[in-house]
Amino acid sequence: MGLFRKFAFAAAIAALSFVTGSALAAPVVLNASATAAVAANSADSTCANGDCNGGFLTVNYSDAAFNYGLIQFDLTGVSGAYDHAIIALEHRFNQQEATFGLFQVLEAWDPNTVTYNTRPLLAAAPVDTIYLHPLNTGPDIHYAEITSLANAWLSGAADNYGLALMRIDGDNPFIYWSAVGDHAPRLFLDQERGLVPEPGTWALMILGFGAAGAGLRRARSVRFV
Repeated sequence: MGLFRKFAFAAAIAALSFVTGSALAAPVVLNASATAAVAANSADSTCANGDCNGGFLTVNYSDAAFNYGLIQFDLTGVSGAYDHAIIALEHRFNQQEATFGLFQVLEAWDPNTVTYNTRPLLAAAPVDTIYLHPLNTGPDIHYAEITSLANAWLSGAADNYGLALMRIDGDNPFIYWSAVGDHAPRLFLDQERGLVPEPGTWALMILGFGAAGAGLRRARSVRFV
């Protein structure tokens, strides 16, 4: 997604968050309810909620052993279907060009007991990917879309065993992701389906999308000399 479109998307979400009354359901923001890290070179060790490695989601041993972080969100009390489900993850520090995948977890796990040897089964393909530019030194926030999976969790079509964050283009010896506190993974749910915007909301949306369209036309124009 281009920078302009990312900005337009963010602006649209920000604008819609001001809508009150029956137009849109209130956005939902959830911190991770559980995290754990597993690593091949510490196959029998547990690492719940960042306790064993300074609050980080991945263990990142110097020998670059295979490792990944597990994330789960408690959706108790959340219902309906949402147009946007975005997960925010904080890359804390150290730079290297890398691509990480977010994978659906297919089996139950307990952050206090899960180890590399007892790690849960993951889906074969990632739900979404996150690319780190070589100059990303951190800390910075990266976003991934999990809308279809989140709606499947909410509808009961899929069991909510959470997600796994794993590097997919090589080993991960030292890229640190945060697991806890103000830096914990967050899930944003917005724009519940099935609700009809009020007339004033439609006017604002049309005005906003008109401005975005004009900007896109300017961005795509070609000048011949």
